Amino acid sequence: NFVGDGEGVTCLAFSPQSDYILSGSADGHCRLYHLASTASNPVYTLDDAHDLGVTSMDFSEVPHAQYSGDRGGKYEVATCGNDCLIKVWKVKAQENRIILVWTLKGHGGSVTCVRYSPKLSEMIASTGTDKTCRLWDAYSGECRYLVESHDGILTCCAFSPDATLLATGSLDKSVLIWELPKDLAFHSFLAAGAKHSQNIVAKWTVDNVNKWLEIYNIAPSNLTGLAILQISIPKILDQLNIDDEAQRAELAARLEDLRKEVNGVEPPHEFLCPITHQLMRDPVIATDGYSYERSAIEAWFLNGHSTSPMTNNCLTTTNLEPNIELRQAISTYLTQ
Repeated sequence: NFVGDGEGVTCLAFSPQSDYILSGSADGHCRLYHLASTASNPVYTLDDAHDLGVTSMDFSEVPHAQYSGDRGGKYEVATCGNDCLIKVWKVKAQENRIILVWTLKGHGGSVTCVRYSPKLSEMIASTGTDKTCRLWDAYSGECRYLVESHDGILTCCAFSPDATLLATGSLDKSVLIWELPKDLAFHSFLAAGAKHSQNIVAKWTVDNVNKWLEIYNIAPSNLTGLAILQISIPKILDQLNIDDEAQRAELAARLEDLRKEVNGVEPPHEFLCPITHQLMRDPVIATDGYSYERSAIEAWFLNGHSTSPMTNNCLTTTNLEPNIELRQAISTYLTQ
């Protein structure tokens, strides 16, 4: 039985190892309790985490590299509140302290729910009273996707265990299921490695590699990071017992991307989607004359936009034409 003070408790979250529990309350404070302690009082109180009250919180399954470098940065947690903000915090377990990492701004109303994606925690989803769901890059804090298809206030969201689907719930009595782009998880995961340690992949353990393989629903292996950089790609695919041709092609492309990122090779600017700023796989030409990743521009249209992401001018139609020449150029680049 833990003791708090102030107003009522509005949300709770266990740390991944179940040694801490964090509570949020209507007074805007967060309280951290250590389950191994016999004391009933919090080991740390985070005053005024959110104005007007805390509404939801979630621990990341894994802390991210940019702020877990010191040994005290054991956990990472996201909170949201009626102040329209999402905040990401580092829990310094050895010191029983919580430190603000960054604040995510974008919602036009109270944020009702915040959730990390499973496995690598590379995405943060949030819902709000502004009837939107936002998908944030957990490595950069940037908003990658905005969903505006509900007629009522959004109250909750949840990722599927394999991080390929996102469900959103609303006061309009509907639950919508969204398929997440595979590239979103991959590029976020890759970006952190390239940014924070040039040789991070070479230092991956078997467990690290298996977590990366999980993104593509591939069974665990005994490969290390050094092995996936040095062994020929066809041999790796055989070793992973991948028989499906489409799956082989997908993973082969990802391995090529991984090796290029590690070597510090920057792709030509024209190979990057103007919306996601990531390497395109299926480039298409819109009526504004610009090329986009198909899934990104289709999501743009589905969210109700009828203007060009580049010029903001109205588009005559939403028709898309495959950019075969650009796709071939990207393919050639990846196989060099």
